[in-house]
Amino acid sequence: MKRIFLFFIILSILLMQINCELPDLEIAEENVTFENFVSGMTGIIYVNIENKGNVDLYTVPVKYALKDLGTNVVIYQGNVTKDCLKNWTTTITIYISNLSYGDYLFTVIVDPENIIEESDETNNAVEKTFHVSASDLIVTEISFSNPTPKVDEEIRIIAEAKNIGEASTIESFKIGIYEGESLIDEKEIEKLDPGAFISVFTYWTPKIEGDIEIKVKVDLREEIDEMDENNNSLTHSITTEKLKVFILSNAIDWGLQGESLEVFLESNKIDVQRIFPSNFDSYKNEAIIIILGGPDAYSGVGYIVSQILGSSSVNYLRTEGAYNVFLERDIFTANQLIIVMAGNDRDLTAKAIVENKNLILSYIKP
Repeated sequence: MKRIFLFFIILSILLMQINCELPDLEIAEENVTFENFVSGMTGIIYVNIENKGNVDLYTVPVKYALKDLGTNVVIYQGNVTKDCLKNWTTTITIYISNLSYGDYLFTVIVDPENIIEESDETNNAVEKTFHVSASDLIVTEISFSNPTPKVDEEIRIIAEAKNIGEASTIESFKIGIYEGESLIDEKEIEKLDPGAFISVFTYWTPKIEGDIEIKVKVDLREEIDEMDENNNSLTHSITTEKLKVFILSNAIDWGLQGESLEVFLESNKIDVQRIFPSNFDSYKNEAIIIILGGPDAYSGVGYIVSQILGSSSVNYLRTEGAYNVFLERDIFTANQLIIVMAGNDRDLTAKAIVENKNLILSYIKP
C-alpha cells in the first residue's frame, strides 16, 4: 500500500514539473503603447510580448489589425514572427503612415492559431484604442486699412488665421485672398502651433463700385489633414464707391474748360458734381474741391478764392500772364484737399486747366 501511495506522489511531482516547463506568452493592455500619432505623420506602435515560462520559443506568429472606429473598417493588418525567449520580453515595432484624424482600435494576438501549448491560453490577445490628433485651421477676421474704399484706391486687406486643433501643422500651407472667386494673392505659412494666430496682408485696388465679397481661405491647396475640413474660409462684404470731386465755377470758366474737365475726371472713374458760390457753404467741408478761377473771378468765385489762397498766391495771379495750380489742405476740415486752377484772366484759367489735367488727377488719385 505504501508503494502505491509513493507512486502517486512521484507521478504528481513529475506532472507538476512537466506543467512548469510549458511556456506562457502574455500580452496585456499596458504592453501596447503608441507614439507620434498625428495626422500626416508616421506613427509607431510598440507591442511587448512576455514569455513567462522557462521554455524558449522561436518564430512565434503574431497577428495584428487596425480598425477605423469612424467607419468601422479594418484599414491595416499584418503578420510577423518573433523569437520569444524564456523569461524575456520581446518587442514588435509597427510603423503606420497616412492615418487621418480620428479614433482607432488596435488588436494584437500572439499565437493566433493556438499552435503553441501554454500554461495559460487566456492572455494572448489584447485590444486598445488610440487617437490620431490633427490641426484645425480657421480664418478669424478680415479687416481693411480703409473700410470704405474708393474705386482705384489701393488699400490693405488684413486676414487673421488660427489653429484651433490639437496638433501643430506638420508642413507649410497657403492662405488665399479672393475678390469674389478671383484669387488676389496667396501667402505661405511654414507652421502654426495649436492655439496660435497668424496675420497676413495684401494690397488690393477695387475696380468697380458696389458691394464686393472678399474671401480668405486657409489651407488653400488642401495640403493639411484637419479635424474639420469645412471651416477653412471666411467672407467679408465691403462696399466701394467712386471718388467724388466737387467743382466750383462760374458760367464762363465752366463753359471754357469746366465741362471738359468734368468729362476727363469721369472717364477716370471719378464722380463730379458742380457747385456754385451761392451754395458753397453747403459743400465747403467736402474732402476734394476744385475751384476754377482766381481772386478776381466774378459771381462770387473770386471772393471764395481770396479766403483760401495766401496773399502771395493772390498777388501772383494778379500779375499779367500768370496762371497756375494751387494745392491747399485742411482749410475747412481735416484731410481736405482744395485745388485752385486759375490765371490772370479767363483764358489763362482755361490754359491752367488744359495743361494740368493729369497733374491734378495724380493729386486726387495718388
